Amino acid sequence: MDTIRFKNDTRLRRKLMVEESFAHPAKMAMGLLQEIASRYDIKPGGWVLDPMAGSGTTAILALQGINCCLVELEQHFVAPM
Repeated sequence: MDTIRFKNDTRLRRKLMVEESFAHPAKMAMGLLQEIASRYDIKPGGWVLDPMAGSGTTAILALQGINCCLVELEQHFVAPM
């Protein structure tokens, strides 16, 4: 199996997300999010469910017209989203 490597997304993350989101210990790489959307052919108007939204990276798909339903149990991660 090949390893997929993603570019550092800190600059883009700082542009699109609030500083508090950086506190999450397991942020999804934005490149991984785009890879998933591409592999599963998720198009504008489609839906994505993220049951463990964490820092809210999945919400960035909304900028592409993709509907997102994010679920997160820990309030201190919900507020920055």
